[in-house]
Amino acid sequence: MLSLLPPPPAPQTVNTAVALATLPRFVDKSHALVSHYGPDARFYFVMGWDTVIRFFDAKYYPGVDVVKVMDEFFQTGRLVIANRIVSDGGEVEEQEQRLKVFLGDQISSKDDKAALLASRYRDRIVVLPDWLSDATHIAKLSSTVARRALKEYWEARKPGCDDAAEKVIETKLKHIIPVPVLDYILQEGLYSD
Repeated sequence: MLSLLPPPPAPQTVNTAVALATLPRFVDKSHALVSHYGPDARFYFVMGWDTVIRFFDAKYYPGVDVVKVMDEFFQTGRLVIANRIVSDGGEVEEQEQRLKVFLGDQISSKDDKAALLASRYRDRIVVLPDWLSDATHIAKLSSTVARRALKEYWEARKPGCDDAAEKVIETKLKHIIPVPVLDYILQEGLYSD
């Protein structure tokens, strides 16, 4: 996967960290990171297609100038689109076509406002090529799949439910979520609502 992105020139050191945030929007997360690390840092947000669509949708930015918000975000933020087979049954070719239109390769004035907005920043958006053909099948996973499996797990733990079902779901979760992360989620009762 990393081979798809150009390696940094030697002997440069790349500082990498993963952050968790309770802020609902990526623009808010970016603002918090900039406040902490400063305006010279660069932040890469990995998103699936479904999240990219919402990211550029003006309805998630009520009462503000969306272009101004996006300009501020893209001063330090970058998007990495890890496209995957979507739950609506879309085919790979169809998704690739939609992504080209969305990012401006084939955009027209008739296209939606979110696509027009995204096209302004296409030089700050990386699409991982061949992600869907990844032999590990990790591209088929999503946070939505993980949340649904966690919901099933918590339902199976309720009194009167089958213990065997709980074990089957727990095994499924271990294939979706790294075990240390899953252990933390279960210990803290996250996603149990």
